[in-house]
Amino acid sequence: GVVPPSSPFGLTAMSAIDLTAMDDPDVTALRVPELRERLKALGEDAKGNKAVLVARLKAATAPAAATAAAPNTTSNAVPATAAATGKGKGKRTAAALAPAWFWRADGGWQRYGSAVEAALECSHSAQDATCKVDDERYVDFDASGFKQRRYDDASRVRIVSRSADGSMPAPVKKAAHAGNVAGSSCASSTSMPTVAARKVSVKAGGVAQARFDTTKSGQKSQGKMVVKGRAAVDPSCPKEEDCHVFDDGAVHDAYLNQTDISTNKNKYYIIQLLETDSAPAQYYVWNRWGRVGEERNCQNALRGPMDLNSARSDFTKKFKDKTGNEWHDRESFVIKSAKYTLIHRDLGGPEPTPAAKSASSATAPISSKLDPRVGNFVSLICDVSMMEASMREIGFDPEQMPLGKLQPRTIKAAYELLQKLS
Repeated sequence: GVVPPSSPFGLTAMSAIDLTAMDDPDVTALRVPELRERLKALGEDAKGNKAVLVARLKAATAPAAATAAAPNTTSNAVPATAAATGKGKGKRTAAALAPAWFWRADGGWQRYGSAVEAALECSHSAQDATCKVDDERYVDFDASGFKQRRYDDASRVRIVSRSADGSMPAPVKKAAHAGNVAGSSCASSTSMPTVAARKVSVKAGGVAQARFDTTKSGQKSQGKMVVKGRAAVDPSCPKEEDCHVFDDGAVHDAYLNQTDISTNKNKYYIIQLLETDSAPAQYYVWNRWGRVGEERNCQNALRGPMDLNSARSDFTKKFKDKTGNEWHDRESFVIKSAKYTLIHRDLGGPEPTPAAKSASSATAPISSKLDPRVGNFVSLICDVSMMEASMREIGFDPEQMPLGKLQPRTIKAAYELLQKLS
């Protein structure tokens, strides 16, 4: 019998050995329950339709010589995973030289179940275009290589390998660039960061957006942040080393917070407009969000590269969406219900000159009335210069802290709220 196209395993034809199995009266005369009982007795998988069961039973009971005669070839024999042809030293199993099918998971190669392997082998022998794996996935026998795809999103791809002798394929190293980690594809021709992206999509205007599983901060030494200009690029951004926060007199960096005691909310949202350090300048918009003190996979987005006008529009639109305020009116920011609040930070002006630094630090010491021994000890543990030296050793610039300083009005507003609560 020929398996119809509607077969659950996508079989449209049978290989030569499968046709032989179907012609064998000792096998084909058996009903499906009987076939399954025999396969279970042999330790084989008993799932599948009659064509698959017959092929599997035939392979499981075939002499070892049938497969040993042509090792390491692209045999059309259906794989048998546990059919032993003998016991003791020097004996081989029929499965040892049977073809095997694998798909590449994040952790390495994974072998398909025997029922799926049988279906794949039959479809491959019949030169079918595809073969169904389950209700969600299928294998595409593409000329450029076998690929497992999803019915709901064909762009999500896993590499498939056929091993003629049943051996495990060689390990494959992960690509170092942002790519098709789980089969995601991007229609944009522009390149994305060098950290592997989890999700890649294309937004309006053909702008690429990437989200990341492992943020850059997890790969760097703790405390080391790069400050360029008046603000630091968020250390979790994959473009941190290649970009700086755009500053045209206004630092395009917004740190937002939303706190609601009644619902136990304490969330943050970061928006930054980034400009590349190298020419010609390109622009990105970086967002990161989550619960304060936490950072989770894919709770971030990097859009770009874009031209300045597009990036500025993206930045201001996101700011208004989250706060209900216009970016150009941020100095008169109005807190709105169910929206984020802008945390005003003093990012300072241009870096002071060495002369200005020395003048500001030249203050007269305050005389102490403590016992000299106690005074010396307190001076030691409160030595500001020693603290600054330690901070420089771990990558901080004490003259230009990455997160900036809270503005006096922010501290004053917080103090007023505390007074109301008390």
